[in-house]
Amino acid sequence: MPAKSSPIPHVDAAALSQMLAPARTALLVIDVQADFASRDGALGRAGVDLSTVEPAVDCIEALLAAARSAGATV
Repeated sequence: MPAKSSPIPHVDAAALSQMLAPARTALLVIDVQADFASRDGALGRAGVDLSTVEPAVDCIEALLAAARSAGATV
């Protein structure tokens, strides 16, 4: 049986500045609250369990703050 790999690849933060130039980078977060995070959104109306939404939104908020701090367009 192959070793289980992490779904999120690790990238050293120090290497990111060489991979992504903040001045030429944009972060798009589209419609999270309405369709994917709200009971009134598409997934909520379809009866999808939204218990994992709040932790995911917390991660998105941290990502937005990091992108802004690095000078990327949000």
